[in-house]
Amino acid sequence: MRIYPHNYFWIILVCFVLVAPFNLRGQQFTKPEVINYPKSTYKAEGQNWSVTQDENRIMYFGNNQGLLRYDGEQWQLFTLPQKKVIRSVAADHEGKIFSGAFGEFGYWQKNLYGTMHYHSLNHLFKNPQFKEEEIWKIIPTANQVLFQSFSHIYSYRDGKVSSVSAPGTIMFMFPVQGKIYVDILGKGIFSIGDDLSLTAVCTDEPIRQLKVTFILPYGANDLLIGTEKSGMYCYNLTSESLRRFKSADDTYFIDNEINNGVEISDNRYAIGTISAGIVLMDSSGRILKKLDRSNGLQNNTIINLIKDKDGNCWLALDKGIAQLILHSNIEYYLDLDGHIGTVYSVALFQGHIYIGTNHGLFSAPFSDLASFDKNKLTRVPTIINQVWGLKVIDSLLFCSFNSGTAIINNGKVRLVTDTTGSWDMEPMDGAPDRLVQGTYFGVAIYKKENGRWQFSNYVHGTENQQINRLVFDKDGVLWLKHAYNGIFAIKLSPDLKSVQVIREIAKAKNLPKEADFSFFKLDGNVYLNDKSGIYTFDFKSNTIKQAPQINQRLGPYVNTQTIIADGNSGLFLIGDDNSITYKNNQTGAFQTFAFNSKLFGLVAGYENITPYTATKSFVGGEEGFVVLNKNGNSSLEDNRPPAITAIEVLSRNKKAFIDSSFIQGKDKIKLPYNKNGLILHFSAMCYTQSTQYSYCLDDGTNATWSDWTRTAVKEYDNLAPGNYIFRLKSKNTDNITTLYITVQNPWYWTSWFKALYLLLAILLIYLLVKWHRHRLNKQRLLLTKRMREEIAMQRQKNEHEILLLKQAQLSEEVVHKSEDLAKIAMDLIKKKNILKKLKAHLQSIKDSQAIEDIHAHIQKISKVLEKNAKDEENEWHLFDNGFNKVHEDFFDRLIKAYPELTAQDLRLAAYLRMNLTTKEIAPLLNISTRGVEIKRYRLRKKIHLDEHENLNDYMIRF
Repeated sequence: MRIYPHNYFWIILVCFVLVAPFNLRGQQFTKPEVINYPKSTYKAEGQNWSVTQDENRIMYFGNNQGLLRYDGEQWQLFTLPQKKVIRSVAADHEGKIFSGAFGEFGYWQKNLYGTMHYHSLNHLFKNPQFKEEEIWKIIPTANQVLFQSFSHIYSYRDGKVSSVSAPGTIMFMFPVQGKIYVDILGKGIFSIGDDLSLTAVCTDEPIRQLKVTFILPYGANDLLIGTEKSGMYCYNLTSESLRRFKSADDTYFIDNEINNGVEISDNRYAIGTISAGIVLMDSSGRILKKLDRSNGLQNNTIINLIKDKDGNCWLALDKGIAQLILHSNIEYYLDLDGHIGTVYSVALFQGHIYIGTNHGLFSAPFSDLASFDKNKLTRVPTIINQVWGLKVIDSLLFCSFNSGTAIINNGKVRLVTDTTGSWDMEPMDGAPDRLVQGTYFGVAIYKKENGRWQFSNYVHGTENQQINRLVFDKDGVLWLKHAYNGIFAIKLSPDLKSVQVIREIAKAKNLPKEADFSFFKLDGNVYLNDKSGIYTFDFKSNTIKQAPQINQRLGPYVNTQTIIADGNSGLFLIGDDNSITYKNNQTGAFQTFAFNSKLFGLVAGYENITPYTATKSFVGGEEGFVVLNKNGNSSLEDNRPPAITAIEVLSRNKKAFIDSSFIQGKDKIKLPYNKNGLILHFSAMCYTQSTQYSYCLDDGTNATWSDWTRTAVKEYDNLAPGNYIFRLKSKNTDNITTLYITVQNPWYWTSWFKALYLLLAILLIYLLVKWHRHRLNKQRLLLTKRMREEIAMQRQKNEHEILLLKQAQLSEEVVHKSEDLAKIAMDLIKKKNILKKLKAHLQSIKDSQAIEDIHAHIQKISKVLEKNAKDEENEWHLFDNGFNKVHEDFFDRLIKAYPELTAQDLRLAAYLRMNLTTKEIAPLLNISTRGVEIKRYRLRKKIHLDEHENLNDYMIRF
């Protein structure tokens, strides 16, 4: 056919339309990375035969020891009753996991929060031959599940099992675009009808004699067929023609035996081999990548593989399990053998990539990432110790390392200074011939003279200060990050030899409490940032202020500890969860790069991001480096909330998964009181990164969210009866999972028992009242008895005391009487002596003849009598005291009644009270009887006694 010039445009356009999608997809293809799961991780046998994924993204593996289950956080192993090897597994759309073994097939089913339970289907099929068969492949369809052994295909439909015999040995079944194909050795490829009928599809040679290991879709009308030892073929369903599929390395596939394959995208395939790992190939047969033990795969025998719902591959290996990450916004370049070490800085310079690590400086030719081979990195001989920083300045590569500073140009290394320890280096705005560097010994100045950079001086005022980071702001202020003592802002002298002004941020005004600042530069300004937000610093006033516009722009990431500016186009926000979030300043969008902790970790405190293109950047880490792709796919685009995968209950320190009786709905459980301890297992179902979780248990009074944690299990002990709400979230999404938990009252606190307790309480109160009344009566009687006894005892005591008092009184009276008697006796003796003296004087008078002697004796007698008269008063007092004691204050009462009575009247009254006669009274008063009568008359008058009343009787009665 003749082609006219004006048709070239249309030909080129058609070619572009046909080819462009493949090229675009090729550009989106991220460097695949392998995550290995050895048997020490999943705690089962090494050999795995099959793999599947259910609707909830949970992975299942057929293992020599049983069924393995993995939800991204926890591995679990479930064994068959006879602990048979599970050869095949497949998940349907109803939550069932079908499995096949030797003489056994059935399905596993898990209640909402419990464990897996196996349901055998053997009883539905009575063919004794089945006990000697092994199920190698299971394919669920819309209305049935097909199980394949080497001789039969079994169908499980509507609770019944039926089978069909094949005309030969069945190798494998393959589902392709709604149809199921089966390879029958020696017969060719057949399709299986809904009624289990077999229809020949391709019976051409050499397919009939080959062992088919996979059948995959290839375009609209073709099948890509893989064979064990003869490479691959294409079969056109329309023309029913078979042709050889030529790959870029047919010999590789033939020598290493194809064992399986899967379509990973519209024009890419993953081909698993028996001895050479896995090969990624495009639809033209071009080999995109080979993955085996030499570059990360733990085993080269791929027994089975599938593409998961995130577009990545899972490999069941002869030894272990592997995950092949195909869709991510991160490309990993890992140092698996520890050759280059921990990466601190990356630079692209003069067609080479330079990697600064703790092992020194490494380089390799570099044109683009697609052609880059990290295995070609070689050590730069002259720089063999810790490299801290690489920067391209003045068309030269400056290397700051542990032994000084070097300049690299055209592959040659020139040592500028051998001073120990240099870190960050920055050019000076407006001074193209000056560089500033942070070192172990302060701030260093470099000067360009005669086209060569040389060390100039250290800045006076920064001596012996370990400055690991520095940057100039648009006002010429130099910001310094001390390795241990925080941040300083300084102004240099014009000659750059000393510090003019220095500000220590830790001593600034309005400093937030417990501030731990870092800094970053954006639009010429330097901002301070820590966990409390973003701040500006006024150098003149030494004052810190909030930066509300920046805080608002960063939104939920405002508390990021480390921020690195990507020019003026955006900010890299480095979290403490081994992730980086990019903030696009033009669109305002956030993009998260979450590293898989099984593969990669950042260098804490020394994070470094080097731009490669407008959309890609290098990031150094502990195990190599990665490339962040802002246009790449991210597994974080799935906004599903984390799932509670299992719940265990605790009873007397024994664990058990909850059964269906505990589950009240999709998100509700009810626990008996004796099983009120919970262990909650959860997962974000994310297999390409480590996830952080936060949770809270709301009991109506407390709903505080926990700190972010990577631990995917939470235990609550001894929950009190009541209603709770458990809330769970992950950093992958803002969506929250909710679980309503009810802990029932104990059996002794149900409604019936409460009513019984009420009746018992009423009865108890009644009995208590009766008992209390009885007790009160008893106590009252007892108290009355005790009071009476105490009164009687007190009375006896009082009487006894009265008797004692009377006895004492009588004893006292006896003493007084004895004294009175003694005194009376003495008086009588005295009177007797006086009488003797009187007698003697009278005798003397009688015998005396002289008048003078008689007068003298008479005078003596007179003195004796006078003295005796005086003693009479004392005798009266003695009488008075004795009389009062006998007659109980007679005189006091008489004087009170008749105050005009004289002493002679009282004496007479006393004698009258004693019932003495006038004659008896006369000598006592030393008067005559007539005188006594006169005194009696006067006394009657004074007391106004009637003349008919006897005076003696009156005194006696008074």
